[in-house]
Amino acid sequence: MFGRSPHDYYFGSSSVASNISVDGSCSDILSQHWDDRCYFAQHNENCLDVDGFINYVTILYCTFGKSLFPLAIIIYVLWLVVLFIALAVSADDFFCPSIEIISKVLRLSQNIAGVTIMALGNGAPDIFSALAGIGQDRPELVFGELFGAGVFLTTVVAGSVSVTQPFKLMERPFLRDVSFYLLAGFLAFYIFWRQEIRLGDAIGFLVLYAVYITVVLVGRYINQRNRQEVPYFSQEDDESDNAPDQSSPPVPHHPTETGNPPEIQLLPESPSCTSVNANVKLFFKAVNPIDLEEWEETNWFWRGYQVIKSPVDVMFRLTTPVVDKEKPRDNWCQYLGIVQCVLGPFFSVFAINVAFDKIAGSNVEVWHITLLAGFLLALVIGFTSRSTAPKYHSMFAFAGFVISIVWIYIIANEVVSLLKAFGVMFGLSDAILGLTVLAWGNSIGDMIADTSMARRGSPRAGFSAAFGGPLFNLLLGIGLPFTIQILRGGGKAITLVCNKMTLVLSVGLGISLVFSFLFMPIRKFQATKPYGFFLILMYVVFLGVCIVFEFTVMKGGDDTCF
Repeated sequence: MFGRSPHDYYFGSSSVASNISVDGSCSDILSQHWDDRCYFAQHNENCLDVDGFINYVTILYCTFGKSLFPLAIIIYVLWLVVLFIALAVSADDFFCPSIEIISKVLRLSQNIAGVTIMALGNGAPDIFSALAGIGQDRPELVFGELFGAGVFLTTVVAGSVSVTQPFKLMERPFLRDVSFYLLAGFLAFYIFWRQEIRLGDAIGFLVLYAVYITVVLVGRYINQRNRQEVPYFSQEDDESDNAPDQSSPPVPHHPTETGNPPEIQLLPESPSCTSVNANVKLFFKAVNPIDLEEWEETNWFWRGYQVIKSPVDVMFRLTTPVVDKEKPRDNWCQYLGIVQCVLGPFFSVFAINVAFDKIAGSNVEVWHITLLAGFLLALVIGFTSRSTAPKYHSMFAFAGFVISIVWIYIIANEVVSLLKAFGVMFGLSDAILGLTVLAWGNSIGDMIADTSMARRGSPRAGFSAAFGGPLFNLLLGIGLPFTIQILRGGGKAITLVCNKMTLVLSVGLGISLVFSFLFMPIRKFQATKPYGFFLILMYVVFLGVCIVFEFTVMKGGDDTCF
């Protein structure tokens, strides 16, 4: 997980004796006396295994205790709401706009953007989670998480995109993505069933992803050779011949058009536009999360939402650049850009816990170099830009893309940690936690980002990411960490343990993929609302089957396949 160890916060102290058994699942804390639960939470390995910055289980039993337990539940629920809002804001207002600009700069279609850039953004946290899981000698956990998240993404997330914005799928890209995913899922299942993964297997997953990307790019090239190029967000499908020329950028609300189209000439700057006072006013307007004009026209609920999201929104604005062609000056603010050059990278190295790493064995730490580079970049921006957007402004979208991924990653990890705490409170087993809490938590960022793209008029990108993202996770989540771990072990194969719940998850993933693969051609590739609702219903039924399976077949405690 970006090389970061969880930060454990221990509040309060325990007066229990050290002869209490602290082995087993963290949910076993419910079998302890209330006075012993703080000690158990502080010494149980599974209770200490958190992905976020805060250990909610320890705080619950060591700080709140029995008397304040109801208050803790209320606070946790409210905090969960805040985290979900932060995820929505980070994805909708920062991640998705960056995807749009990058796709336009690189001249990518919605489908290619979905299986490359969005897949990278959605899957990066899962890849690093897999690296950490393999490093901790927990390979079965990696397989289970990849299968479980795949089921959730190809049913709930794909279904949510279809419900949000019905559209017509591109036949060739869809069949290509599902075919590769079926192949990758079968190979993963075979390795898991064989209970051993070798170096050739791990490298094979990396090669398969390289082949997949090659097929995507070559297919795009062949498909467009004799066709008029279609702009990314205006294309209805690849067969559209009357779409506007991609070289024409969206016209902002404030410019006047002069000369020969499609060139756009902004209104001339007055001397006051570049004055310190004017730029300071623009800076505070840019970081203000509340639109005063909209505030007067909205109801009390929307105002409350604006107030709740304001603190996190300000932090996003100070660290994450956003290029938006629909806003004045393409959302450019010189002073804010200078601040983001310093705070964005500085925040990122601390968020991924590499700030204090030494460079080449010296006393120089990563944050030293990051801060120096940030100041130098800020000076360059200060001397080469004015109050209007510079020519290189689109490059800020790439920085915003990376930093928004970091934000989504740390918020999603906090959500996972909090959801795991709820699982412990209510005595859910590790198998059910992995199937529900962890799968949901790890896919929250994906779901919000993909549905946000659908609401912004790009459902194909979101739908493609719902299949391209988990495919990316499966191929690189198995290929990269296992290759590294096997090479570290001198090429020795890694032994796996086939457990029943992971077996059920792999079967569920196969059913989901085969259903979409067969159903879409019958429905002429129309992703409709009924199709989306059926995918979501399929996941609900699958979840119910898994819960029944957990409390019947696996009730005896034998979790092995054989």
